Amino acid sequence: MVNGSYACGNSDLLKRDLRDTMGFKGFVMSGWKATHSSMDMVHGLSQEMSVGAPEHFQLAKFSEFGPVRLAEAAGEILTSVYRLGLNREAVSCAQPCTSMKFANARSEAHTALAREAATASLVLLKNTGALPLRAGPKKRLAVVGLPASARRGEASSRCPLPRLEEGQKGKDEHWACQKMTSADYYGGGGSGAVVGVDPLTPAEAIKERAEALGIEVVNYTTRESMDAMSESEVALGVDAVLVFAATTAVESMDRTSLALDDHADRLISRFAELAPTVVCMQTPGAVLTPWRDRVSAIANLFLAGEETAHAWAATLFGDRTPEGKLPIAMPASKEDQILPSKSKMVPYAEGIWTSYRSPQFKWAFPFGHGLSYTTFAYGEPEAFLGGGYEKQRSNDCDAVVCVRMPVSNTGAVAGREVVQAYLQFPRDTGYPMLLRGFQKTGLLQPGTNTEVSLEFTLRDLSLWVLESSGWVPQAQFVILIGSSSKDIRRMLNVTVPTE
Repeated sequence: MVNGSYACGNSDLLKRDLRDTMGFKGFVMSGWKATHSSMDMVHGLSQEMSVGAPEHFQLAKFSEFGPVRLAEAAGEILTSVYRLGLNREAVSCAQPCTSMKFANARSEAHTALAREAATASLVLLKNTGALPLRAGPKKRLAVVGLPASARRGEASSRCPLPRLEEGQKGKDEHWACQKMTSADYYGGGGSGAVVGVDPLTPAEAIKERAEALGIEVVNYTTRESMDAMSESEVALGVDAVLVFAATTAVESMDRTSLALDDHADRLISRFAELAPTVVCMQTPGAVLTPWRDRVSAIANLFLAGEETAHAWAATLFGDRTPEGKLPIAMPASKEDQILPSKSKMVPYAEGIWTSYRSPQFKWAFPFGHGLSYTTFAYGEPEAFLGGGYEKQRSNDCDAVVCVRMPVSNTGAVAGREVVQAYLQFPRDTGYPMLLRGFQKTGLLQPGTNTEVSLEFTLRDLSLWVLESSGWVPQAQFVILIGSSSKDIRRMLNVTVPTE
């Protein structure tokens, strides 16, 4: 529900906002079984998605509001049919289109783009100097954890491998589960799951890169090798232990907790007492990290696809400096979150006070956080009114308020920084600090700098005021500029003249 009305029958959302304000000309289809009444069509819904025959969108039920809206809804759907040419082009593949779904349509350019996206999104959460891994005489690494060698379709959280005594039945159930969920440590599962080739595994990529540097790698990344290993023996004589830990998510099967799979917390804690430990996580979202104070480094990839392995190898060995930032906050404990639940009714009563806005929750790693192998200095920012302000004519900025600020690479290696801008409005507005802009720099070589531009539109400078049922521009606010929501480097008090 949105403001008391189900979204699929909310005329404010579907008619006022979507069609009138935004000018949307297509059709609106409900989620599965999300329609609650035939009157939802009157309120802006075009089509009911249901299992089998529609429950509410039946011709007999439409008689109560006449043919006009019915004709409009049909027209909205047909508009998309004609726009896509579906009326004149024969479908080249009858469902389920298996051959097309499993065809390899990749190119070298696509693969390069996937690799760049995966590598750029890796987030370094903690580093006490263990990373990047360096070449050296007699260097030795241990790679531990099932996710390091997982193939496509393998994810133990949803479909744990059967024990030997379970026999063929257990194997059949395992693979039936895999087929149903289609989730793995490279991507989530469900109707939106993307079928890809079997990717190179992180263990394979790390071994290849390490051997090129003369570093020996020992792998404990299969169930058999992990069952047989002794943590103290593995840690003996190695320069670092890379522990791969992961979990995944799938449509229609909510995560039951924010813990990593296969009791990874226990495994990480054991190694943290024995050797320098680097934790490499592959996750669909937030996870708990109760061992974070005892390990040397932590990095996270958010289910980054088939180029996951290359992203790990490039970053761990310093071929690429980490530049990803957290788009969420990692909770400090299980109390610092809305607890996962199997209930069909889960109250989200925090309103706008979510994530970094919450004064209640504590964070292990805050929203916007992400470390680098280099350091950045933020210069003195300058704010001015741009061309979007009706009394100002500026060719430099089309927004209402514009900020320019120099950013310098003060470290020893090249890197990119993501500068974030949060607005703090006067206390009497009742609003928390709000992210209103960010900009990623280009690749900065050591000792060089660039100018970052942050531009704020009238909407950015407005707050939703319930009494007026609309966005109200604010004349006074503070711009907080930082490397994360908890690492604010610069502040600017700004007043926009109202006369």
